[in-house]
Amino acid sequence: MESQRPQSNREEKSNENVRNLIVLVLALQVFIMLSRIVAGIFLHNSVLLLEGFHVLIDLTITSTVLITLKVIEGEYAKKFSYGLYKLDDLVSFIISIIVAFSAFDIAINSIKPEGLLSIYPAAIQIATIIPLAAAGILKIKAGKILSLGSLVEDGRHTYADVYEGLGVGIGLALFSITRQLLFYYISIAIAVIAILITAYEIGKGSVISLLDLPKDENLMRQVRDEILHDKDVESLKDLRLRWSGPVIFGEVVITVKPTLTIIDAHEIADRLEKTIYLKFKDIRNISIHIEPSVKGIRKVLIPMDGESISHKVSRAEYFLIYNPNDLKLMDRVENKASSKYGKNLVEICERFGVTDLICHEIGENSKVMLKGLGIRIWLTKGNKPEEVLQEFINGKLEIIF
Repeated sequence: MESQRPQSNREEKSNENVRNLIVLVLALQVFIMLSRIVAGIFLHNSVLLLEGFHVLIDLTITSTVLITLKVIEGEYAKKFSYGLYKLDDLVSFIISIIVAFSAFDIAINSIKPEGLLSIYPAAIQIATIIPLAAAGILKIKAGKILSLGSLVEDGRHTYADVYEGLGVGIGLALFSITRQLLFYYISIAIAVIAILITAYEIGKGSVISLLDLPKDENLMRQVRDEILHDKDVESLKDLRLRWSGPVIFGEVVITVKPTLTIIDAHEIADRLEKTIYLKFKDIRNISIHIEPSVKGIRKVLIPMDGESISHKVSRAEYFLIYNPNDLKLMDRVENKASSKYGKNLVEICERFGVTDLICHEIGENSKVMLKGLGIRIWLTKGNKPEEVLQEFINGKLEIIF
């Protein structure tokens, strides 16, 4: 059984507010980019120009993330959600490559510091770090609300730009004051290392998602424990969580008691889905497959008087035990020690591993004792075993419990 988490009106309104937040982020990035490029041209400072074009790359990345968000929220995403959500992972991977190349680019272009004797480039560089940090914080916050991984990674990239920008600013300031290149190169080295670490973290997460590998073992354990905690689940045969961009797709295969009906299986699946969606917000789509336990064969007992089904279960002349899968008669058991309390009926059920009982009616004492054994009781109006077995297979009998 497969279902997808529904989106509430409150979530839609929240998403709209977040999009307005992202517009503010874009405005901040445009302001930073223009400030550095204009200052670099005016002060004849190649490093500020480089930093301005670096922000232009960031602006392009953020715009790409927004385009991705628009795509995965479109009509095609509802039909092909898993594949389209992978676009988000692909964007994250591209971001990691750009971040890594940016680090090497900064290192190469900073070997010959030109026009750095003035304190103004350092002041402009450090001043623009504040709105840059704000943009990073807003990106990560918006990405978490939207569950959009690439936007969160873009925010972390912006954090790396903050470290790098601070390193460049300090280097510019120290060099303009002391004229010692060592301070400048040390600051640049620290910034480059910070950027490379961020690139590694972004790239690692996106590659794991693109390869369909488990991204969070702790989440896997939590989902597994939650499923096994359900009283009707006998075992968990398979659990797969597949990360696709901003969401997680789950595939679950469980086994249940062989006595459960198809209706029971649907109820179990619905209950598990609601529990998983309630406790694990990042799981957008879950598919639950239910298989009967292979611990034993299903056996149906029918009380008989002569050639017809008995109206007195515990006092029946004999019992027929069938395998409902192939309608094969497995045993015929004489009821030599019939009891009005149904004790002999219980002993026969235990000895032959009966899982279901089909009858016209049953007394309260027998009903209670059979319920204690986990045996399902089905009511029929028919008199021929073959006919009621066919009704049993087709789900037309009334179940007591």
